[in-house]
This record gives sequence, structure tokens and C-alpha cells, in this order.
Amino acid sequence: MSEEEQIKLLALITRDPLFSPSIIRTMVRKLSVALLALSGVLNAQQSNSQSATATVLHIPLSTASPSPALPTDTNIPGDDEEVYPQPWCSSPIYCSGDLLQSVALAELYEDGKTFIDKPTKFSQAQVLDAWSKVNDGDQENATVGQIEQFVQENFGPEGSELVEVLLQNFDTNPEFLNNINDDLVKGFVGTIHSYWSQLIRQVNTTATCDNDSCDTTLLELPDTFVVPGGRFRELYYWDTYFTFLGMLNSGLSEQVRETLNNFIHAIDTYGFIPNGFRSYYLNRSQPPFFALMVEDYVNWTNDTGFLDIALPAIEKELVWWKNNRTTEVKSPWTGKSHNVAKYNVANTAPRPESYLADFEVTNKDVEYTEEEKQELYAELSSAAESGWDFSSRWSKSPRASQGLDDQNPVLRQLNIRQLVPVDLNSILYKVHTAAASLYAISSDSNQEQIDAHNKRAEEIKVAILDLNWDNDQESLIFKDFNTTASDYSSTWSLASYFPYWAGIIPDSVSSSVDTAQSAFAGLRYTLDRFNGSLPTTIIDSGLQWDLNAWAPLQYITIKALEALPDNVTTQALRRPEEGQSTFSLVPSKQLGMDDESQVPIQPLYNISGSTSSKNGFTNEYEGNNWRDTLANEAVQRFISSSFCSWYSTGGSIPNMLDQLPAEKLALYDADSSYTGYMFEKYNSTNLVAAGGGGEYEVVVGFGMSNGVLIDLGSRYGDKLSKPQCPDIEITERQSPRRQIGPLYSGRRTLNYVGQ
Repeated sequence: MSEEEQIKLLALITRDPLFSPSIIRTMVRKLSVALLALSGVLNAQQSNSQSATATVLHIPLSTASPSPALPTDTNIPGDDEEVYPQPWCSSPIYCSGDLLQSVALAELYEDGKTFIDKPTKFSQAQVLDAWSKVNDGDQENATVGQIEQFVQENFGPEGSELVEVLLQNFDTNPEFLNNINDDLVKGFVGTIHSYWSQLIRQVNTTATCDNDSCDTTLLELPDTFVVPGGRFRELYYWDTYFTFLGMLNSGLSEQVRETLNNFIHAIDTYGFIPNGFRSYYLNRSQPPFFALMVEDYVNWTNDTGFLDIALPAIEKELVWWKNNRTTEVKSPWTGKSHNVAKYNVANTAPRPESYLADFEVTNKDVEYTEEEKQELYAELSSAAESGWDFSSRWSKSPRASQGLDDQNPVLRQLNIRQLVPVDLNSILYKVHTAAASLYAISSDSNQEQIDAHNKRAEEIKVAILDLNWDNDQESLIFKDFNTTASDYSSTWSLASYFPYWAGIIPDSVSSSVDTAQSAFAGLRYTLDRFNGSLPTTIIDSGLQWDLNAWAPLQYITIKALEALPDNVTTQALRRPEEGQSTFSLVPSKQLGMDDESQVPIQPLYNISGSTSSKNGFTNEYEGNNWRDTLANEAVQRFISSSFCSWYSTGGSIPNMLDQLPAEKLALYDADSSYTGYMFEKYNSTNLVAAGGGGEYEVVVGFGMSNGVLIDLGSRYGDKLSKPQCPDIEITERQSPRRQIGPLYSGRRTLNYVGQ
């Protein structure tokens, strides 16, 4: 029986107007998944439902075994510290309390998120009863081995509440691939397109144990959704905007709408969209991209009927941001007061998913008062809400950890709650303009709402130009506004380009070619300085949102360049004077560094990957204006970085590109069992390496990286050239005479999560 026949049958059975087609469709899907699992034909249907012309990467739901960092007979250090229950997280198992603190400090798993993603095997009451008997009731003095035994006996595999959903009629040769001229790039992007089939999930909490009283942190959702990959097993908020860019190109508009349905469900249930769909995320959101996701979906599909349920959700989410994250700030320059948004999470305990890491920030080798600890926990959670967890951008001492293996010094100086983030307010500006546009094409075309959103957008624009735009000729950059110092932040980051992406362009930039080039001179310099994709900041702190390159920020920055008006982009790139680098073209205060020696170096063993006779770029586009030259180069860098790191971890393309030999893969800590990985973040100084730093190993998958890659491939396909990978010779089967490299000598290792 087909799905449509099942829907009709259920409709006849229910004969109830409360059962909408979408609800019935969800019922059918859940029933079908359950029946397939029971009958054992799930894998067979998967192989039959997809064309054999695509190479599909299988990303299994990971399950970790305990590997305690401490001897099992050791008492848990620090377990006598005070715990602080949080009103937003009430579970006595997974939220701040004695049980979570003991398990976290026992360091059973390399990743602190592993434990709280494990559902219980028994009811909450049974698990708590078992906990009460650990070490004869003296849990505070329990050993690591006793905690390990308790976890193994009472908790199931992480991710077992999720079901992989099969994509029916998945198009393995989508139309957008025709936009890509180079055969190798086309084959690579087509391979990444095939990965969607392994990232679609549905909640199935009944799979955790034999009864429905087992406990889990996973939030119930009515529809299917896309996950990032790796440790990020659940649906996330801001990642999804960038993931959708690829999914829409890939013909997955139905899965996009179902994910949007889940976001609407969250807004109706909680009043906002949480950071991620686990109970431990319910005290914070993430950058509010929901309205922009709706706009992209409707523009792509013309499904204006969806706005009947989406627009009320957009309004409700904006009310939450107004009531919980908006404050009045007075400009020191104009004396005007503005209502602007901040990241400001109410929290007085370690984040459950990063309990040990947060605990060490406030307790390891320092002596803080309880009040100071609680303030720092709020800062850590607020930085996590930003999506940039963590970055020196949020710190009062951004270079406190530079040159150290320890990132705690810079984290102890977090000040994010006192900043007016330029990117957050730019997003909200664009959200209000999008809401006005969506009302204009909705069924009721509410002019009052259109006017209200346009008015609020204009207010935010005025605030950004007042508080965040530094028009000093020695700066010419958007910056965060620091309310503590009543001045601009000094840290340069890619957040500076969000206003351009949103459509906010200062008059001084839109009216002068020289000013426009100067405003983007720092960006151009980073492309000259490093051979990878654009770095998030140019501070080498060891934090993951600093020197690493992230797909969302590549996309935003490229769109920022595209938004510049033609009248200021007609000239070619300016060139520095003989003997000088392009650092000399950057306004002296733009990068927040006095001289070039403060900028992280491009390692010599890899420098040939970025230098050429023209502008230091791997590709030169003759006849292009400076805007297009920078945009084309940024796109090429991201495509090349993605390809080279994928190829060095075992990637291959049937009938086109063979896997690297085993001895070459070994140079990158890979072997022939690897199938090529897309990473969460990339190395800005090495095209062949994933990014590093942060609280966890770099993650593979990866939804937002895949989405941005596909979007850029679709839109820039006629300009892309074959990637050049340092120290790797690329030989296509179809064109054996067309070879690239090697570009440098020397062994480079790649740090990533394995199979």
C-alpha cells in the first residue's frame, strides 16, 4: 500500500476534522517506520529506494563506551562542590544536581555530551533508586569505577531515541549540478549532495526501553528533521538555515517544510526555538534565523499557504526576543537611546552538556566566590546562545590564551552580556524586513503588520549605524558595541560583514569607491595572509570560533560582498606599494592590531598553497571588479578546503577519482576504510586540514557545511576551477593528463573524529 493510499485509509478511519493531512502524514510515517523496523526490511528498502549512481556515505548513530580518564578506584575530585539546580531544567538525572555532577566529574567519556544524550533503560524512579544505593548511599565519596558501573547498568546508547528516515525518490542527479563547469568539482558536489540521505531523522522515544516511562533529554517533535552529524544527533537552530540552502537546491523542500513544522511546534510549546532540541538547551536560543528560513522556503516553493501557520510563529518568536533579550542602550556619540538585542542567558550552573569544561573554568587553579562562579556560568551559556562558543570576540582579554594550550584564561574574561553584537542585530533587522515581505504575499496581506515590521527594521538599522558602525577613516568597520566601556570592541571578526548581508550599507561606503575598498581591506588581507578559507578572527586563541573557518560565515561574507552596489565596485583590487603587503592597505584601526607582526603567521610548509604572482590568490579573475574578485576567491577557497580535506580522508568519486593510496592517506591519519569527510569547521591556514580547538573533537557530517557547499557550487559553478591541494596530486580517470600539484613538501596530520 502506498503512502497516499495509507493516508486516505486513515482519513476514512478518523473522519475527524482535527486530524489534518499533515498530522495524518506524520502518523503514517511513524507507523511505516515501526513496521519496517519490525519486519527487518529497513535496509533492503534503503538500497532499493536510491539510485546506484550516487556514492552514499553512511554516518551511523555513534555509541561511546566508557573510557575513564582517572583510575577506577579513584574518588571523584571536586564532587563536594556546591550544586545549583536550575528552574528551567528539572530532571534530577540530566540537570544540575548531585547525580550529573558526579558522572561529569568522573570523566567517563571524552565528550561530556555523551552521558546526557543517553536515555535511561528504566523509569526515572528506578534509576534514582539505583543511584541512592551507589557506594551504600555515600555518593559523594564514590569511586570512578562505581559511577561507571551505575551508568552502564542504567543507561542505553546515545542516539537510540532517533530513527534514520529514508528519502523516497531521492534525485541523485539534481538540476543544479548542471551549473558547475568543472567535472571534478561537479563530481565532488554531487557526492556531498548524496549525503542528505544519511542526515534525516525522526524522534522515536519508544525505542529506548520496554515501557514509556524511561527518561531522555530528547524533546518530542512531530515531524522529520535534518541533523548536523556526529555528536550533534538532534535538531539545532541556526545551523539549519545554512543546511536548508543546500537542501532546497537538492530538491528536499518537503523535508525543509517538515523541519520548519518542528520549529513552529517549539515556538508554540516553549515560546521560542531552543539552541537544540534537548531539554538541557531550554534556557537559551540561538541566532534567530527562523523567519529567514521561512522566506527562503516560500520563495523557493511558492508555498504561500504555509504562511498561515508560519507568520503567527514568527510573531511569537519576535515577542520572546523583545521580552527576554532586548534592552535600551544610549549612544555615547549621538546621545540617542536604542532598543537593541543582546545574548543574555539566565544560568547559575555549568551547562549540562559541557559540565566538566564549565566546572574547570570556574574551579581549576582559581579561587572564585560563589557569586563570581554563577556570573561566569551565565557568560558561558550566553556565549553558547550566540552560536560562537567560544571566541575571543566575547572576552575582555581576547589574547589571554594566545600561545597557551589552556583556553580557560580567555574564557574567564567573558563579557558577552555587556556587548551589543553587530551580527545579532543585523539578523533581527533582516528578520523584520523578511516578515514585512512575507505579509505582503500572504493570504491576508496585513498592511498594518507590514508597516510595523518595516518601522522596527528601520529602528534597528539606525541603532546599528549609530552603535556599531565606526566611520573613522582609520577604522571603517562594523564592530560590537561594548556597554561596559561605552565604546566599540577592538576585535575584528567576520561578524563585521553581517550588516552588508542584511542590506545595511553606510552612506560613506555606498558613495565612494575608495571607502568601499577600505571597508573590505581587512577581509582582503586575510585572504592574502592565509591559504585556507576566511578565518573567523585573526587571534590564535585555541578557541574554535577564532582562527578556524566556518561555513556559515563564509556564506554571510560572500553575500555581503554581493550586496555592495555596482557604483563602488567597478575598479580592480588596489595593489600595495612595492615591498609592502596588503596589510598596508588596511585602515590602521580596522583589525585591532598595531602591526602585522601580531597577526598569526601562515606556516611556511604550506605557504605555496596561497601565493601567486597576482594578489596572493590561488585564482585570478581577469577583468573582474574588486568585489567579484574577492567573492570568487572566497568561494574557491571554501570549495577547495572542503574538497582537499575530504579527499585526504578517503574521498573518491566512482569512475572519476580514485581514493588516495594507503601510504598517502596515512599522512593524514586516515586509511582505506575512510570514505571522505565533510567537517564542521576548517583550518584557515591549511587547505587539507579540518579545524581544531574547542571543547570537543572536530565533528564530521556535516549539515551546514554541506548546505553552504551546495549553494556556492550552484551559484558560482561557472567560475570554479579544479581544487589545488597542497602535497596531493589529483589525477582524474577521465583526464589522466590533467594533474595538479604537489604544491609543497612536508607531512601534515589531520585531527578529526574517526569512523
